[in-house]
Amino acid sequence: MSTDYPTQAEREQARSLQHQRTQAQAESARQATQRAQQNARENARQTSKTAKG
Repeated sequence: MSTDYPTQAEREQARSLQHQRTQAQAESARQATQRAQQNARENARQTSKTAKG
């Protein structure tokens, strides 16, 4: 009996790691989106301030 294929435990661990990576990527993407939105709002505020000037 060969052990070329991953055991159940190894499969579970791989799935868990993959899930954590996916979560981390989603989280950093969400943070980047929030930063971009904040920057856009800030720029809009600056622009309107300048326009009224």
